[in-house]
Formats: sequence, structure tokens, C-alpha cells
Amino acid sequence: MNWHDIILWYGPASAWVVLWTQFVTLRFYDKNESLFKDVVSSGAMDLAISSVEAQKLVPALARLCDAVAAAKALKTPKDLKLLTTDDILSEVDFLPHFSEAEAALREEKSMQDVLDRLHQLAATLWKLGLAHSLAVVFFPASFLIHSTIVRGIVASGLALVVSVTLVLLIMGVIRYHQKRDELNRSLSMNRKAS
Repeated sequence: MNWHDIILWYGPASAWVVLWTQFVTLRFYDKNESLFKDVVSSGAMDLAISSVEAQKLVPALARLCDAVAAAKALKTPKDLKLLTTDDILSEVDFLPHFSEAEAALREEKSMQDVLDRLHQLAATLWKLGLAHSLAVVFFPASFLIHSTIVRGIVASGLALVVSVTLVLLIMGVIRYHQKRDELNRSLSMNRKAS
């Protein structure tokens, strides 16, 4: 392949890299900061967690305490001196209240886990975008190698990297948007509950 052909390859490759960098790599590089601003700094996550605690966790724990207090009220003062709270809990059906509190804690953890996963996805996606861009840029240069076998191996390897990173990026972008929608639904649902 002569220099003229290489230049013709670099024109489209450069255009693809510029577009790809602008619309994928830089966007996902910036996603961690925008996620932090949109979810954490804005107070949306704290508001949703407060709502879960106020609407679900605290009432469940209060019902548990009320059940223990009601069981204590039925005991004579003499029995109360001999019994500990553990003994009274063994007489009270606390599992429904405990499971409600546990569900509220799982909901809080789920929101935090989705946010953490979004940060991981954004970090992975911009790195994949960068790898894709570099492979696209180096692909035409692989045809400058004089040895046919080495040229074939390098070109095939770069073509594989370009293809795999493109597929992984498309799948990752879809997954990122699904997780983002899941977090937004969870945050908006818990803001409405308060």
C-alpha cells in the first residue's frame, strides 16, 4: 500500500475518531462528574434515602418497639426485673417488623449500588472509547508494514480490537442508560413518597 492510499485511509479514520471522541469518549469521561452533580451534590440521593428512612425504616422499627412495649406492659413488675429485652423479644412476633426494616435498608443499598455501578460503567466506557479510537487510528498504519505475515497479524489484531470495542461500547451504552433509568425511577419514586 502506498502513501496515497494510507492518506485516503486516514481521512475517514480521523473523521471517525473525532466524532467518536466527541460523542462517546468525552461524554462518558464527563459522566462521573455529571452523575455526582445530578445525584449526590443536588441532594437527590440524600432526599431519597431520607424518604426511605422516614417512610419505611423508622415506622417499621417504631412498630417493633411498640410491640416490645406492649409485651412489657403485660408483665408484672416482678417479672420485668427477671426478664431482659431479649426474653421479651422471644415472646413478640417481631419478624414482620424486622423484615420491613430490612427491606428499607435493602432499598437504600440498592440505590447506592446502582449509583456505584453507573460510575464504574462510565469509567469503563470512556476507556473503551479511547481504545477504539486508538485502534482506528493505527489500523491504516498497519498496512505500512512490509512483511506480509506481520502486516496481516497486526491488521487482523487491530480490526479485532476495533470490532470488539465497538460491540462492547454499544452494549455498555445500552446498559448504562438502563441503569441510569433504574436509578432515576428509584429516586423519583422515593421523592414522591415523602
